[in-house]
Parts: sequence; C-alpha cells; structure tokens
Amino acid sequence: MTDIITIDEQRFHAHWLRDSCQCEHWVHKESGERLGDVAQLADWPKINTYRVTDDALIIDWDELGHTQCTFRRDWLHLHAYDNAPEKDSGIEPVEWDLSILPAEAKEPVDASCPFSEWMQHLWRFGFVRLKGLNPDHLGTFINSIGPIHPIGPDDTLIWDIKVNIAGNDLSYGSEGVALTPHTDQVTGDADFLQFLACRENSVAGGQGMVVDGLRLVRELARNHPEHLETLLTQPVSYQARFTDYKADYLRSRPIIELDAKGKFCSIRFNPHRRAPLKVEYSQTVAMLEALSTLTRLAYDPANRFCFAYQPGDCLIVDNRRVLHGREAFNSASGSRHLHVAYCLTELVEGRWQYLTGESPVRAGVL
Repeated sequence: MTDIITIDEQRFHAHWLRDSCQCEHWVHKESGERLGDVAQLADWPKINTYRVTDDALIIDWDELGHTQCTFRRDWLHLHAYDNAPEKDSGIEPVEWDLSILPAEAKEPVDASCPFSEWMQHLWRFGFVRLKGLNPDHLGTFINSIGPIHPIGPDDTLIWDIKVNIAGNDLSYGSEGVALTPHTDQVTGDADFLQFLACRENSVAGGQGMVVDGLRLVRELARNHPEHLETLLTQPVSYQARFTDYKADYLRSRPIIELDAKGKFCSIRFNPHRRAPLKVEYSQTVAMLEALSTLTRLAYDPANRFCFAYQPGDCLIVDNRRVLHGREAFNSASGSRHLHVAYCLTELVEGRWQYLTGESPVRAGVL
C-alpha cells in the first residue's frame, strides 16, 4: 500500500487525496459541495495503485464502492501543501500616498466599462471613482455586482446626504462641517464596500478625499513599531447614537487587525465616533500616543488624495482599507446631494472570482 505520492517534488498524503477527491460521488457537480467525508469511511484510506500521466494523477483505492479518483495535475499544484511557494494569487494591493498614486487611479472610470476593468482599480488601490452613473440607477448598479446591503435600525438601502436635512451624524445637517478621514460602520463587524454617488454639487468647498490605510499601517511598522503593537492589542470603543430609533451602539476592538499570516487586513478608524478611551491604566499613555501618531498620519495632506464630486460621479471604497472624508463647505453657496449605500465585500469578491478565476488579495504585507 502507498501512503504518500510525490509529483514534481510535492508530496501528497493518501488521506488528503481521498479527502480532496473531486469525483461526482464525492462533490456535487453544480454546487461544488461535498457529498461525503473521510470520517464516514470504515477504514483509513488506502491506495492500491496509481499512475501519473502528463495531465493527471489517477488513483485506484482499496475501498468498497469507490474505486478510482482522477486529479488534474494543475489542480494538485494549485492546492499543494508541500514545497508550495508562499504566494498569493490574484491582484496585489498597491500602497500609495499622494506623491506615488498613479494617474490612472486619480481619474474616474466610465461606469459603463465592464465590471472586471474598474474593479481592478478597487482591489489594487482600495478605491475607484466612476463617472456617468445615473444616481437613480445606483441600487440597480450595486445589485448587479452585490447585492446592496441594508444598514441601520430600519434597514435603509440608500441614504440621502444633503444640505438642510437633519440627521444622526455629521454627514447631515446644514453646517457643512469637514469630515476628517475615517472608515464607516465602526460599531459593526461586517466588511463593506461603500458607494457615494453624487446627484448634485454646486457648493463652495466640500471636496472628497481618500487615504490609504495600508500606507498608514506600513508607516507605523517602519517608523513606530511600538505604536503599531499598541494599536494591534489595545481596544478602542466606538459609539453611534440614533435618536430617531432610541438606539445606542457601542463596540470595542483594536483599530488595526492582521490576518492569520500576520498581514494587514483591516483598519477601523473614526475619530468622530470614538468613545472616551478606556484601557488598562498602565496602557493609557501608550495608547494615547499611538492614537495621536496614527491620527497625524491620517490627517497629513501628503497621504490624502482630494477630488471634486461632479453629478454622476460615484466613489467606491474598500471600507476596511481606505479612509474617506470631505472638506468643509459653505452650505449657503449652493446645493449638495449624495447617495450612500453599502455592499458586503465578500459577495463582490465572489462575483470577481467567478468571472475572472482569481481571488483579490486584500491583505498587505507589513
């Protein structure tokens, strides 16, 4: 009996091969879901014989009722776990600040372009600007890649942000106050793409802005590693109050998160929503210093790309990577009306993978 098969210097255990069998008796043809599990087998999987062709590995099993599995060699190389290079597949994120952000990322892309074209900008830079999108069709547009996700106590699909509308946050109201760079939905767990579509904008001021969170975290890693460690381990509380619905939301967690491989995967940064700091006494000063350093980086004009909203423009941001905001504007100088909506990022990633065959790489090496 053979317990291990080696192909192109990559070893595969018999148990793993049996568990990963892709035949129609083991995996549903349409859904790709498993129909069986090795735990249900009477004995430990054993290989009687096998042969390797130019294209495939063919295994004959010592098992009643299931005699053969065929694996494509390219499939095995893709899923290999022995001598496999540590390389992510897909579009890699590109770190940027104002001085190195490519011209292609600064210019809006026509909304009629294929999804696969403008989405590359989003995966690489964490944001993309579209033009020529009828705001009346925003919901339909998002549902074509999404679908749109309800937000708030009343499950609103599309929010109206315009002058002289009272609301529960600084985006609304007649003051036209500046919104410093921040991420949205900091009191929740979901990972969103955010859509900001412009219907009209004739006010003086009010430029939009985006800041690369990947850049901020790498700056901390390069120049302030002690502050990065603090922000990775110490929680910050964010709060949101909805007086209309008599609801208060409070969530406490670290501002920066890494994935299982130690790569940056998320930043939750919103000074407007931050509750009074409450960490261990011994960590308070370190936390305040770390927060101040991150905030200065986020507010640094060198890290900020600003632009003017035109009717038909739509800014799409990866809300767990890119911070967005606006400059102050004179609300008496004209009209301003934006629509805001959200879509679960994992659903768009799934659509991208289905259409292109590759996964976007949203985590960045520090």
